[in-house]
Amino acid sequence: MLTSLEGDMAPDGVSPMRIKEILTTKIGLEQEILNAAGAASLSELGVDSIGVIEFQKVVSDEYGIDLPDEISAMNLTQIINYVTETMRSDC
Repeated sequence: MLTSLEGDMAPDGVSPMRIKEILTTKIGLEQEILNAAGAASLSELGVDSIGVIEFQKVVSDEYGIDLPDEISAMNLTQIINYVTETMRSDC
């Protein structure tokens, strides 16, 4: 595992707290739901297809990477790891 869901930054500057912030402020998930998410995927957390598209756009704008279409089946740790690994491989 590359990072935890705590406030630590992953080595390449991907903040788990920023990913959570995007999901709460841009997608509308409640902080309590994210805190208790565990291994739940975005779709299991109630993020619909429009929310997924918006999340993909914000991550693309902020980090310069495209998230895969399968992002709705990924949990928060997987998303953070994907962003971190993609940013690393683009360097």
